[in-house]
Amino acid sequence: MDFLKEIVTNITPAKEEYSKLNEIVSKIKNKIKIKKAVVELGGSGSKNTWSKGNHDIDLYVKFGLNEYKNKEGCC
Repeated sequence: MDFLKEIVTNITPAKEEYSKLNEIVSKIKNKIKIKKAVVELGGSGSKNTWSKGNHDIDLYVKFGLNEYKNKEGCC
């Protein structure tokens, strides 16, 4: 096997890992109950550049600051 192909094969996540990532992200998104919030996957997960066996997930929750700035625990 070509050396570079072997390296790529050893660091590229299997399809099952991609499926598991999407499943976890969906579950987390469904638990976030902030009105009008947009939850986006970021980092290596969003760019499909994560390595095999690497399980960190970056999620960004975007919401209108004006709507929440006077609420307890915000800003």
